Amino acid sequence: CLELITALSQFISDENKLDRVIPYLVNCFLSTKSTNVQSLALQNVCQVLSNVEELTALNANIFVDYLFPKTKKLLQQCNSTNNITIANNDTQYVKIVLANCLGDLVTIAERFEGLNSLNHTKRNDNYILPSFTDLHIQDKSSRKLIQLVSDLTISLLTDNSAPVKISLLRNILPLCKFFGKEKTNDIILSHLITYLNDRNYLLRMTLIETIPSIAILLGPITLERYILPLLIQSLVDSEECIIIAVLYGIKDLCKVGLISKPVFYDLAATIIPLVFHPNYSIRNVTIHIVYQI
Repeated sequence: CLELITALSQFISDENKLDRVIPYLVNCFLSTKSTNVQSLALQNVCQVLSNVEELTALNANIFVDYLFPKTKKLLQQCNSTNNITIANNDTQYVKIVLANCLGDLVTIAERFEGLNSLNHTKRNDNYILPSFTDLHIQDKSSRKLIQLVSDLTISLLTDNSAPVKISLLRNILPLCKFFGKEKTNDIILSHLITYLNDRNYLLRMTLIETIPSIAILLGPITLERYILPLLIQSLVDSEECIIIAVLYGIKDLCKVGLISKPVFYDLAATIIPLVFHPNYSIRNVTIHIVYQI
């Protein structure tokens, strides 16, 4: 039924999608006891919203006033130890889907903010610049959106389940773009650092594969002060696959020119002993990095 509704929604107006389809899907992931239905409803919400191109004044703040508060409520239900309707093992799947969809939802929310500003300009042809009141309302809405997304992100970043964190890491770049450099350092990077000490090697592996992309967004200063020392620290990891991933990440960062020349020599001195490592892949990547430096 959910899949059919989502498929047919492409043939109705954007107003009906927001007024009828989205409330039904949200009700499905809040009221049902089936985690499969909840997860599918979340995915369908993303799919329906991605096809919306026009906003009405009534739906301008759908994320701030409706969708993200409901999503936060769903996450609280999953985290609640007193939730007797759904088994704890099943709620993990819902959180995995939510963690994977959050980046897409944030991207759509930013696009909706742009559509809302454009609609506001079209409705007010008498002046070009918005009034102070309008700016204040938009700023208040933006701050509320950032706070809601921050709460959801922190809750998922600090979840006890490694698969939930892995799912979030695999689609975390839209969140980094949304928060910007300063808030990414405060909200995201500060939590990611703790993942390097996690027992789950798949979580450490996913972090190592993701962190070079985050470094590109944050710039060379953050890279050299915080991220690069973490990568170098991971070169002594007990899992050889993680060492290989770290070396490939360092190789990519050298290739795009984010690492300054003075750091090159210290980096080369650190990794050069790996040329004698018994693992062929580690030796091979190390030689490539030294050659590139």
